[in-house]
Amino acid sequence: MSSKREREPDLIQFRIEYEIDDELPVEKFFMATDARSAIGMFAHSCQKFLSEPNLSDHAIDCFAKAFADQGKPFLDPPEMIPVPEQIPAYEKTEGEEEEDQVEENISEVQNTGEGTSEESSPSVDPFMQSEEGGDDGSPPVEENIFDAPAKEGRVDPAIAHAEKKAKREEEILTARNENEKRQREFENLSGMTLRLVEELNGKLSVLALEEHNRWSDKWNPLSYPLKEEELVDSGISED
Repeated sequence: MSSKREREPDLIQFRIEYEIDDELPVEKFFMATDARSAIGMFAHSCQKFLSEPNLSDHAIDCFAKAFADQGKPFLDPPEMIPVPEQIPAYEKTEGEEEEDQVEENISEVQNTGEGTSEESSPSVDPFMQSEEGGDDGSPPVEENIFDAPAKEGRVDPAIAHAEKKAKREEEILTARNENEKRQREFENLSGMTLRLVEELNGKLSVLALEEHNRWSDKWNPLSYPLKEEELVDSGISED
């Protein structure tokens, strides 16, 4: 079974007679669901009289909405990107501090052992070749038992933390720049829209605003700007 569709509101014909800069009167007709929508459509048709003729579709929609319902919000604030939290400074764990202390102790022992070995080693006659030495007469190389064991190839936690922190700082900067851009565009569009509404109000004189009653085939006059009771009659009562 096909679901029942909600009945769309009937369109009503509106007539607007107006002047621009005290020139000859002009009348226009609009089919809309209510008087406010008709005024918004009328504002769309008046963009050629504005100082900003090349407006984007979004800017025109904002202008028409602001003109039809003057003094009311016409543009939603921009949605901001969540800014990531900063990563705190790196702090070594107890295990890492103990490991650093062990490496420091090994290094000190190595330095002490090397100094003692150099002082106690006997002089070697360069013209005599040791049986156990090399061909150049150098004494045999003794293994240093204090050499530190080779470290496994692991990532230094401090370096990994610094890289992660730098990446997070870049993400924070990108989010802040984008949010500033969105806020700036919102403020620019809002300011321009209000300026254009004021500009058209200064040029425009509405001589007549009428609503056609198709049942009686008569034109019913409406006030401009619209009054509260007329908004109720049109089914768009304000809160």
